[in-house]
Amino acid sequence: MKTDTTEVVKGKGLTGIRIHGGDSYLMRWGGAFIGRLFLLVDGKYWVIVDRQAAGGNCMEARFHTFADSSHGKDWVKLKSGKESMTMTFNSFDKAVVQSSSGMPTYPDEMSTIYRWITSERKNDNLLVTAMNPGKTKLGITMEREQRGAVSIKISEPGKRARTIRVSKDLRLL
Repeated sequence: MKTDTTEVVKGKGLTGIRIHGGDSYLMRWGGAFIGRLFLLVDGKYWVIVDRQAAGGNCMEARFHTFADSSHGKDWVKLKSGKESMTMTFNSFDKAVVQSSSGMPTYPDEMSTIYRWITSERKNDNLLVTAMNPGKTKLGITMEREQRGAVSIKISEPGKRARTIRVSKDLRLL
Protein backbone atom coordinates (compact mmCIF):
# COMPACT_ATOMS: atom_id res chain seq x y z
CA MET A 1 0.00 0.00 0.00
CA LYS A 2 1.38 3.40 -1.00
CA THR A 3 1.53 5.90 1.84
CA ASP A 4 2.97 8.95 0.05
CA THR A 5 0.95 12.09 0.75
CA THR A 6 1.21 15.85 0.41
CA GLU A 7 -1.17 18.02 2.39
CA VAL A 8 -1.69 21.60 3.48
CA VAL A 9 -1.36 22.12 7.24
CA LYS A 10 -2.49 25.03 9.40
CA GLY A 11 -2.05 25.93 13.04
CA LYS A 12 -2.02 29.09 15.11
CA GLY A 13 0.29 31.39 13.12
CA LEU A 14 1.44 28.43 10.99
CA THR A 15 0.73 27.61 7.36
CA GLY A 16 2.58 24.96 5.43
CA ILE A 17 2.90 21.70 3.59
CA ARG A 18 3.48 18.24 5.08
CA ILE A 19 4.97 15.55 2.84
CA HIS A 20 5.20 11.83 3.59
CA GLY A 21 7.39 10.25 0.92
CA GLY A 22 8.52 6.93 2.41
CA ASP A 23 7.35 4.88 -0.57
CA SER A 24 9.34 7.11 -2.95
CA TYR A 25 12.62 5.62 -1.77
CA LEU A 26 13.91 2.06 -1.56
CA MET A 27 11.34 -0.75 -1.51
CA ARG A 28 12.71 -1.99 1.81
CA TRP A 29 11.77 1.38 3.31
CA GLY A 30 8.15 1.06 2.18
CA GLY A 31 5.83 2.07 4.99
CA ALA A 32 8.62 3.80 6.95
CA PHE A 33 8.08 7.47 7.67
CA ILE A 34 10.32 9.76 5.62
CA GLY A 35 8.87 13.23 5.54
CA ARG A 36 9.19 16.98 5.45
CA LEU A 37 7.17 19.74 7.06
CA PHE A 38 7.60 23.20 5.50
CA LEU A 39 6.07 26.00 7.59
CA LEU A 40 5.65 29.76 7.29
CA VAL A 41 5.73 30.96 10.91
CA ASP A 42 3.74 34.07 11.88
CA GLY A 43 4.24 35.39 8.33
CA LYS A 44 7.89 36.17 9.17
CA TYR A 45 10.21 33.19 8.60
CA TRP A 46 10.20 29.58 7.47
CA VAL A 47 10.92 26.39 9.38
CA ILE A 48 11.65 23.12 7.58
CA VAL A 49 11.51 19.88 9.58
CA ASP A 50 12.86 16.66 8.03
CA ARG A 51 12.38 13.29 9.72
CA GLN A 52 13.21 9.73 8.78
CA ALA A 53 12.48 6.49 10.56
CA ALA A 54 13.76 4.04 7.94
CA GLY A 55 16.69 2.49 9.80
CA GLY A 56 20.25 3.54 10.52
CA ASN A 57 21.01 6.08 7.80
CA CYS A 58 22.73 9.42 7.46
CA MET A 59 20.31 12.22 6.73
CA GLU A 60 20.71 15.47 4.88
CA ALA A 61 18.86 18.59 3.82
CA ARG A 62 20.32 20.09 0.65
CA PHE A 63 19.98 23.68 -0.59
CA HIS A 64 21.14 25.12 -3.94
CA THR A 65 21.79 28.84 -4.47
CA PHE A 66 23.26 31.34 -6.91
CA ALA A 67 23.44 34.01 -4.17
CA ASP A 68 26.68 35.20 -2.61
CA SER A 69 27.07 33.12 0.52
CA SER A 70 29.11 32.18 3.56
CA HIS A 71 28.66 29.50 6.20
CA GLY A 72 29.67 28.23 9.61
CA LYS A 73 29.14 24.93 11.41
CA ASP A 74 25.35 25.41 11.77
CA TRP A 75 24.40 28.40 9.61
CA VAL A 76 24.43 29.81 6.06
CA LYS A 77 24.12 33.48 5.08
CA LEU A 78 22.88 34.37 1.60
CA LYS A 79 22.93 37.75 -0.20
CA SER A 80 21.64 38.61 -3.66
CA GLY A 81 21.36 42.29 -4.53
CA LYS A 82 19.51 44.03 -1.68
CA GLU A 83 18.00 40.78 -0.40
CA SER A 84 19.54 38.53 2.25
CA MET A 85 18.57 35.46 4.24
CA THR A 86 20.10 33.59 7.16
CA MET A 87 19.62 29.85 7.52
CA THR A 88 20.16 28.15 10.88
CA PHE A 89 20.30 24.38 11.41
CA ASN A 90 19.86 21.90 14.27
CA SER A 91 19.68 18.12 14.60
CA PHE A 92 19.40 15.50 17.33
CA ASP A 93 22.40 13.67 15.82
CA LYS A 94 25.80 15.19 15.13
CA ALA A 95 25.66 17.11 11.85
CA VAL A 96 27.71 19.58 9.85
CA VAL A 97 27.21 22.11 7.05
CA GLN A 98 29.19 21.22 3.93
CA SER A 99 29.43 23.17 0.68
CA SER A 100 30.17 22.18 -2.89
CA SER A 101 29.55 23.42 -6.43
CA GLY A 102 26.70 22.27 -8.62
CA MET A 103 27.10 20.56 -11.97
CA PRO A 104 25.07 22.57 -14.50
CA THR A 105 23.62 20.83 -17.54
CA TYR A 106 24.87 23.68 -19.70
CA PRO A 107 28.12 25.65 -19.32
CA ASP A 108 26.45 28.24 -17.15
CA GLU A 109 27.25 29.57 -13.70
CA MET A 110 27.48 26.81 -11.12
CA SER A 111 25.28 26.96 -8.05
CA THR A 112 26.61 26.55 -4.55
CA ILE A 113 25.16 23.56 -2.73
CA TYR A 114 24.87 23.52 1.05
CA ARG A 115 24.28 20.20 2.76
CA TRP A 116 23.17 19.94 6.40
CA ILE A 117 24.21 16.33 6.88
CA THR A 118 24.44 13.99 9.84
CA SER A 119 27.68 12.17 10.53
CA GLU A 120 25.97 9.39 12.49
CA ARG A 121 23.84 6.54 11.16
CA LYS A 122 20.89 6.46 13.49
CA ASN A 123 17.20 5.78 13.16
CA ASP A 124 14.56 8.41 13.88
CA ASN A 125 16.56 11.57 13.46
CA LEU A 126 15.21 15.07 12.95
CA LEU A 127 16.77 17.93 10.97
CA VAL A 128 15.43 21.45 11.49
CA THR A 129 16.21 24.43 9.25
CA ALA A 130 15.08 27.98 10.06
CA MET A 131 15.17 30.44 7.15
CA ASN A 132 14.98 34.06 8.23
CA PRO A 133 14.85 36.94 5.72
CA GLY A 134 17.66 39.34 6.65
CA LYS A 135 20.88 38.94 8.57
CA THR A 136 19.53 37.69 11.91
CA LYS A 137 20.33 34.13 12.93
CA LEU A 138 17.42 32.36 14.64
CA GLY A 139 18.04 30.02 17.56
CA ILE A 140 16.75 26.44 17.38
CA THR A 141 16.40 24.03 20.28
CA MET A 142 14.62 20.68 20.22
CA GLU A 143 13.31 18.34 22.87
CA ARG A 144 11.96 14.82 22.51
CA GLU A 145 8.54 14.18 24.05
CA GLN A 146 6.46 11.06 24.64
CA ARG A 147 5.37 8.82 21.76
CA GLY A 148 7.91 10.26 19.32
CA ALA A 149 6.63 13.83 19.45
CA VAL A 150 9.13 16.71 19.34
CA SER A 151 9.03 20.25 20.66
CA ILE A 152 10.95 22.75 18.50
CA LYS A 153 11.70 26.18 19.95
CA ILE A 154 12.63 28.99 17.55
CA SER A 155 14.18 32.09 19.15
CA GLU A 156 14.41 35.54 17.61
CA PRO A 157 16.90 37.81 19.41
CA GLY A 158 15.09 40.09 21.85
CA LYS A 159 11.70 38.45 21.29
CA ARG A 160 9.68 35.69 22.89
CA ALA A 161 10.55 32.19 21.59
CA ARG A 162 8.02 30.36 19.42
CA THR A 163 7.38 26.65 20.13
CA ILE A 164 6.20 24.27 17.41
CA ARG A 165 5.17 20.76 18.47
CA VAL A 166 5.02 17.90 15.97
CA SER A 167 4.13 14.23 16.15
CA LYS A 168 6.45 11.42 15.06
CA ASP A 169 4.95 11.70 11.54
CA LEU A 170 5.28 15.52 11.48
CA ARG A 171 1.67 16.39 12.17
CA LEU A 172 1.16 19.65 14.06
CA LEU A 173 0.18 19.13 17.72
